[in-house]
Amino acid sequence: MDHLPEVAAVRDALLRASFDPAKHEDEVKSTVCVMVDALRSAGWPVEAVIVLAKKMATDAGLQVWQYRTPPVWAGETEDLAQSIVRWCIQHYYPEWDSARSR
Repeated sequence: MDHLPEVAAVRDALLRASFDPAKHEDEVKSTVCVMVDALRSAGWPVEAVIVLAKKMATDAGLQVWQYRTPPVWAGETEDLAQSIVRWCIQHYYPEWDSARSR
């Protein structure tokens, strides 16, 4: 997948965001949406898109939420990782997201 420029753009944005998540959130969101479009067009199911996005977030050093007892918040990087999953779903299924907001 690294050969796709859309995937490489997300990876680069995530690396920058790992140092300052709030500063790079808009960049990450826009690159994630472009990647989702490319992978969806290539026939990827949403589940595979999410798995790839979470792996890239983890590889970039973001804390990806995992079930823990008791629950522990890992900070801004976990917030960004959760947002990435939400953006993948919302962009993959825009009709669902717009129907939900009515």
